[in-house]
This record gives sequence, C-alpha cells and structure tokens, in this order.
Amino acid sequence: MTLISRLVALAVIIVCSNGICHADAIDREQTVEVDTIHFRDSMKLPNSTSNPDEEIMDDVYDVTFMIPKVSKEVSDNIKAKISEALGCKEKYDLMKMAQEASLRYFAMHKKEIKKGGKHYEPFPWTYCAVFDFRCISPMFLTIGFEADDSRGEAYGTPYSGGWTFLRENGKVLTWKDVSTHPDKLLPFIEEGFGDYKEVYMESIASNNQKLKLPVTNPWIERDAIVFQYQAYEIVFRSMGCPRSEVYVKTLGDKI
Repeated sequence: MTLISRLVALAVIIVCSNGICHADAIDREQTVEVDTIHFRDSMKLPNSTSNPDEEIMDDVYDVTFMIPKVSKEVSDNIKAKISEALGCKEKYDLMKMAQEASLRYFAMHKKEIKKGGKHYEPFPWTYCAVFDFRCISPMFLTIGFEADDSRGEAYGTPYSGGWTFLRENGKVLTWKDVSTHPDKLLPFIEEGFGDYKEVYMESIASNNQKLKLPVTNPWIERDAIVFQYQAYEIVFRSMGCPRSEVYVKTLGDKI
C-alpha cells in the first residue's frame, strides 16, 4: 500500500466536504489570505506617435496567495514550491517573490519590443495567478494554482497544478508515492476525464499519439487523485489543460 493510498484512506474515514475535512475545519478559519499583489509597468513604445495617449502601454502582473497556517517547515516548503512555479530565486517572502517575478516578466517584454524595432506593434502582456488550498486533513494538505499568461495575444496560455504536502514534515507527494508502476494508471486516467474523455482521446489520436502520464506530479483532493496536464501537452491549446480525477477506491492494488 503506497503512502498516497494510506493518506486518502484516512481522509475518506474522516469524511470531507467541499474539500475541507470536518475534523480539521478550524484550519479554514485560521487561513492567512494575502490580497492580490498587483504590479503594473508602463513603457514608452519605440514607434509612438505624436499623440501622448498612444505612447504608453501597460503590462500587468497579478498574483494572489491563500496559504493556511501550518508549521514553519510545511509553510517554507509550500512557499518554495510557489517560488519554483514562478521561476524565482526568492523562496520564502511572498511579496518579494511576486515582485521578482513581475520585474523579470516586464523586462522580458521590453526586450521583445526593443528587438522588434520601430515597426513592431506590441500589445500589453498580462499575467494572473492564484495559489490557494484545496483540501486539508490532519495528515496532509493540498495547494493548487491556476495561472494565465497572455503575452499580447487574444487568448492567454493557461497553467494549472497542485501539490500535496505531508503536514508532519512538509514532504511533497510525487509519482513514486502514487504507484511503483504508474503506466498502469493510464486506463484510469482516461476514464477520469469524465465527459471530456472522447474529445481528449480523439485529439490525441489525431496527432498519432497515445495517452501518456502528465509531467505534473499528481495530488490529492478529498478521496481522489488528480492528474493534471498542461496546455499543448496532449491536446490542442484551445482545449485548455486536461484534468483527470480518479477515485482511490477504483484503483485497487494499482497504487
């Protein structure tokens, strides 16, 4: 029996509602919620006209954090994972983390504008991300995130993910904790797509591909394991980020 199956078995016994276990509901009330950290960068365009209103363009970088009160060890591990997702060197200060990421984002766009020259027609870049907790039990908690990166395009690139942390030591669950033979989970992942199963599988087949395991580590939400794919990973960008929820009781000895 893998670690993840033991954890979920306990969560099922406790009985979860709306992702929060009744036996540990007090944590929800003690949540530390940081308001959205908003950064805006205005820049003068190289191909600006004599009209001042057309010389300035604003890029926006928004990040929202909602982190539960837990031990410092677990909290530090959560922040380290968020830092990794944002591509930061700063690991423990959320404000500095968001600021570092935003400055890098704005600098990247300025580089693109400079590279394009005076005939380049840039559009504002916008990045929005929300990190919040999805499920809490006495033994583990899960942090999820949703992000959208729109680099001057009508439709941004979505990102979605999550991590399950052991509350005892902050350890993050990985594929090794789910199954010793993860490839055997593919039929269950396919079924876990639910109503989108046929659409996703047709898209995969049209590219002469087969369903593969997601790059993103799985995580726990209530009595299910979530398998999350990113944009482009197995389906077309317009189809978003496929998500599969597999109830542990259906996996039997596969985990």
